[in-house]
Amino acid sequence: MFRRQPNASWQRDARRPKKGWILVTGNHKFFRIEDSAFTDFARQQMQRALPIGYDPKGLRWWMYRDEFFAEDEQLTSEDVTALAETDARKRNRRVEQAHALRHVETVTRSRTAIPVEVRQAVWQRDRGRCVVCGSQADLQFDHIIPVTMGGGNSGRNLQLLCGSCNRRKGATLG
Repeated sequence: MFRRQPNASWQRDARRPKKGWILVTGNHKFFRIEDSAFTDFARQQMQRALPIGYDPKGLRWWMYRDEFFAEDEQLTSEDVTALAETDARKRNRRVEQAHALRHVETVTRSRTAIPVEVRQAVWQRDRGRCVVCGSQADLQFDHIIPVTMGGGNSGRNLQLLCGSCNRRKGATLG
């Protein structure tokens, strides 16, 4: 088991505030580091994962780039560094995807209907047929540049597609 420990933090040792730091997580306090070693430790953990020690449950604690990790797999510093970086990349991708989804939902909620006169103009221009295959069945108004990518409801951005061609195109440009 390798797991990031987001609730852990260093706090001044209440019994000896000018002498050291204690790792605190939940109601547990362990791993005391003297002030003289703390500065070097804090600097080095930005470059590679550093072991802190074992807790009472037998988990080995690490620190890397100001984050804490616990594991019971006897990992090396290189292993923890690689796993922590992979974990950070996954979190960043999840955040980026959440922002993108939020943007799409915002655009979709604010989407306005295609005006009747624009629909009539596109229908006449495309002669009531799918611009890809020429079918006259199951016709749909398609945004050439999808609304989610900034496309609008102008006649220049709309085309008639049959349901089959529209599904094939999906939410892509073109």
